[in-house]
Amino acid sequence: MSIKLSICIPTYRRARYLAETLDSVIAQATSDVEIIVSDNASPDNTAEVVQACQARFPRLTYFRQPENLGADRNYLQSVALASGEWCWLLGDDDLLEPGAIACVLDHLNGPCPLDFVLLLVTAYDAKMQTVLERSADVLGVTEDIYTTDVPAFFTRFFQESYLSIFVVRREKWNTVNAEKYVGTGLTYLGITYEYLEADAPVLLLAQPLVKYRSMNISWTSSTLEIVLRHQRFIVDTLPARYDAVKEAAYAVYEKRTPVTLKMLCFLRSEGSYDLPRYQSLVAPYFAARPAHRTAARLIASAPIGLMRAVRRTYQGIKYGRAGRGGA
Repeated sequence: MSIKLSICIPTYRRARYLAETLDSVIAQATSDVEIIVSDNASPDNTAEVVQACQARFPRLTYFRQPENLGADRNYLQSVALASGEWCWLLGDDDLLEPGAIACVLDHLNGPCPLDFVLLLVTAYDAKMQTVLERSADVLGVTEDIYTTDVPAFFTRFFQESYLSIFVVRREKWNTVNAEKYVGTGLTYLGITYEYLEADAPVLLLAQPLVKYRSMNISWTSSTLEIVLRHQRFIVDTLPARYDAVKEAAYAVYEKRTPVTLKMLCFLRSEGSYDLPRYQSLVAPYFAARPAHRTAARLIASAPIGLMRAVRRTYQGIKYGRAGRGGA
């Protein structure tokens, strides 16, 4: 049987989570599904984890980059290795909800034409125990949205740019020269909206199909660049058919993804926020809010060890209470 859907998993140094991710896929995979793992030269036992899964699921392709080429090129490699008509990009520490693959395949095999499927997630803490946020609730989505008005879809949902929610048509994806997007951490976002014609059929599924481990992000070192610079670059680079709605789409994104003092405290505790980033990115962002600007500068120069202690205390109080509340 030909492959309908390739689950494409770019990975780096996530062996401790990757086994669980693969298990959640293998448990649901049908004969028209394959798994691709593109390893960005992980220094851990990723290869052994994947090989153990290959013994149970032979339609699992493993490729190891000779060196770490950055996230974007690993995203591209995972799709380049795929043979499916469709590719579902999946984070290496996320999990599929039960029945997720069957749900996606039902739509891909359904009577309505499709060029892109966007999914929703439920965000959990690092242990996948406490629900932190449901994107359906944030977006106010209660039913599937099918449309051939791509600019309107882009305006409303461009903000939803997490890797694991993209199910793309491989043939269309391959028509785009991705080089312009390499280095943004968002190649998949640019490629997808570039390959979509203005009247392409697109679908958002209201049922959350991905469990997102939100307290375990691997791109903290470039968070501010992505949020304050690269997302804007993607918007500006997309074709002219989006020109009339680019500013509206970006305004929705800024509202959904604001830079907060809490975010800066987290990034400082990870060592990925400092005075140079404050000066180049955060100070201009808070230009009209002097109190925030002052606080952001203090956070940028605070001892990292102190910020880690504050973070541990905060998370212990917040998620401890949430866990007892049965979230």
